[in-house]
Amino acid sequence: MPACPFRSGGYPVYSHRLDLGIRRGDNAIFMLTEQDIIHLSELARIKLSAEEIQNSGPQLSAVLSYIDQLSEVDTKNTEPTAQVTGLTNNWRVDAVAPWAADEVALALEEAGEMVEGQLKVKRIL
Repeated sequence: MPACPFRSGGYPVYSHRLDLGIRRGDNAIFMLTEQDIIHLSELARIKLSAEEIQNSGPQLSAVLSYIDQLSEVDTKNTEPTAQVTGLTNNWRVDAVAPWAADEVALALEEAGEMVEGQLKVKRIL
């Protein structure tokens, strides 16, 4: 079994294809062992019961096999993208606008208790 890249100094190693040392069986189906599930749960800091470890193996193997199908897609002529909607952020200038005196008086009147010209609010800490 190849060395797990997460065990090299405790830091993850990023590459085009991250090799977790998981073996493939026949028909390109990933086969996770009990040790693989325990190691992944430790990386994710998730405590699993013995039953959950047994149930997680086939489920995660099926997910990994399904995801592996993406490696068959030809992406040579596809440009990298972060989003495909074309939406952009529309920012406005953050400028202070003066309030009319009657609006200020109404807002302060509805705000609650005033102490020395300041609004008194509940302590939050």
